Amino acid sequence: MFRFEKISLYNQASSKIQNELGIRTVKEKKGRMHWRGLVGVGIMALSILGVAGCSTQSHQSPVQQTKSAIKEQAEQVKVNQSTDDKLEVLAKNSQAKLKKTKSKYNDEVTGKSAPNMTAKLNRALNRKHFVGTALVVKNNKVVFQKGYGYADYGLKRKNTAKSLYQINSVQKSLTAILVMKAEQKGLLSLDDKLNKYYPQLKNSDQVTLRQMLDMHSGITGTVSSSKALTEDQMVNYGVKNATVDTKRIGQWSYAPINYLILSGILTKVTHQSYYKLYYNTLINPLKLHYSGFMELDNEQKTGTKGYGGPLIRDYQNPNTESPATLDSLLGTGNAYMSDGDLYQAERAVVTNQIVSQDAANNLHGVGTDINYAGGLYRMKDNSGYYSHGVGNYYESTVAISPDGKDAVVLMSNYFEKRIMDPVWSTEQTAIDTYKEIHEQSTLN
Repeated sequence: MFRFEKISLYNQASSKIQNELGIRTVKEKKGRMHWRGLVGVGIMALSILGVAGCSTQSHQSPVQQTKSAIKEQAEQVKVNQSTDDKLEVLAKNSQAKLKKTKSKYNDEVTGKSAPNMTAKLNRALNRKHFVGTALVVKNNKVVFQKGYGYADYGLKRKNTAKSLYQINSVQKSLTAILVMKAEQKGLLSLDDKLNKYYPQLKNSDQVTLRQMLDMHSGITGTVSSSKALTEDQMVNYGVKNATVDTKRIGQWSYAPINYLILSGILTKVTHQSYYKLYYNTLINPLKLHYSGFMELDNEQKTGTKGYGGPLIRDYQNPNTESPATLDSLLGTGNAYMSDGDLYQAERAVVTNQIVSQDAANNLHGVGTDINYAGGLYRMKDNSGYYSHGVGNYYESTVAISPDGKDAVVLMSNYFEKRIMDPVWSTEQTAIDTYKEIHEQSTLN
């Protein structure tokens, strides 16, 4: 049997079994190109072709040979569609609510009011070959906001003040404020032991939610799944793979799995999905017009592609995140924002816009010697907080004053950590620039 004849038979088998299993294809998703579904279908096709390449001596029919492969991928396609469909509903509802409100902090500002600061920052970013968007806020007023390089080189679309970037670990500070909000409502206590929610995790009776927020829990484990998973499945996967090292309880050790599990606890106590809670507590009340989750980033007009590669910014190495990768970042790094939205969100986190000021201070370890608390690092001189996120060819840094009035936000879509960190990172640039503007009463 010739190769094209085998492929034709397997395509027929694939279509038959997809119909049997009720799988929707990309074409059936009206009004958009459903990329996660496309990925699933693509993988399914590869599985079929893989079977087709096997020995022709098999006595199984094409349908029998492909059925197991199709079934394996069918669940993946359905999970992808389920997650995206739920996020689409949340996004559309949010857009309807925010339609009559005005977006703030998302318009280009040339920096004419502070030419010296602007020139210095431009020089620093040019030395780093920075691609992304920069924002400087002084006394709640934008003094500089500018895009650098391309959001999508293939389309020759440049970065602007409205460009969207994956925030990665910066999201932990937002998950933390959701936990604090739940405590204020009496739904949980930071002193709760983890075994109250996940007793199946050995030694979880020795770990508090407070320790998880501050990375002092001793919990280790992978949050990387090879398959796309629903929210509940992802949390259960994390709990199953988590280990509590009792010797490390009380010692700082950065482990994203803490925040994945906290996301599951939020769902348990609020009876809302993490994504719905995020929209209802952060995006909608704070009027964040340029925020959402990376699963739908490709549908946004101001979305960006992550790029990596050599020092010369040739944009020849774009990155595409798999559905499994994004699902693995639940509560820890799969959100996107513009730099203006990120500033507004972090300002709300450190002030009394979401919880009381006392609660915000408690969350962030004010008055203690803890360096990392509630998803934020505290500067050694106590002049402010900062957060940093890296992953999937994105880098984000926000440095902000305790009262939220001064801030520097640098967000990049051209940062491949493996070959660019730390030399080309702009984390320290953001912190240094923040300290300079914060120390001055007025900028020049």
